Amino acid sequence: MAIPDVMAKLPHCDTNNNSNHHRQNNDSSNNNTDDVRIERTLAVLKSIETHDTTVADKYINPTKYIQHNLEVDDGRDQFKDIVVRPPGDNKVEFARYFRDGDHVVVHSNYRLPNFYQNSRVAAFDIFRFEGDLIVEHWDNLQVVPNKTVSGHTMFDGPTKVTGLDKMDENKRVVREFIEKGLIKKDKAVISKLLSPTSYTQHNPNIADGRDAILNALDLFTAKTLHAVYGSGNFVLGLVEGEMDGKHVAFFDLFRVENGLIVEHWDTVEEIPPKSEWKNKNGKF
Repeated sequence: MAIPDVMAKLPHCDTNNNSNHHRQNNDSSNNNTDDVRIERTLAVLKSIETHDTTVADKYINPTKYIQHNLEVDDGRDQFKDIVVRPPGDNKVEFARYFRDGDHVVVHSNYRLPNFYQNSRVAAFDIFRFEGDLIVEHWDNLQVVPNKTVSGHTMFDGPTKVTGLDKMDENKRVVREFIEKGLIKKDKAVISKLLSPTSYTQHNPNIADGRDAILNALDLFTAKTLHAVYGSGNFVLGLVEGEMDGKHVAFFDLFRVENGLIVEHWDTVEEIPPKSEWKNKNGKF
């Protein structure tokens, strides 16, 4: 069965970048590798909609697939049996995506009736490659509400990767914002790094603007920044914390412009007790 032509149907995202995560990869300036890895990642995710298990056979390592979704065990066959093969009217729509070294990050809009009934789900998926095969996966999913405070959806907004020469600076901005602003709740740092005039918020429970996030600091507790991935103006932080008395993961995607954070998307997902994990790898 032919691999679906997912690249032709997607919003334009410039994938030719040479940015690196702190887990550095030497081939990150290879544009052909960028294209291959992103295309294979999107094909694997699209196979959830098409139920085509041959895609995973082609693009996921047959002997090494480390799974951080705590509802699924390790291994390529587990991904096929639990996620791809079961019948259902699944839908996978891509909002934005980029590559950082060995990692490909995808922000998606899912319909997964076997897991979430009729609800739409916002998701961040991260795949790690060794060579041209996927060997590891992280994700974070949140049910999309009917209404948002800001009026924006959890998906709309810019998709194009720009400012590749600012990658290191943009990662520094986001790391400082999370570690000092969100974790230490330093309002001066938040005020310094968020745009005072144009901050677009896609978290469904928070309004646009810098003041809104300052007023929302008591609603959650960010404890640990586990990883940062980025390309150009987009930077994703993986954060562990608490909200509403629950142990949760925050996956926060920021858009940075001229040294200031101007836009934010996120997903928040509860981390189940360790006794319920289907694998031993942990969320992060």
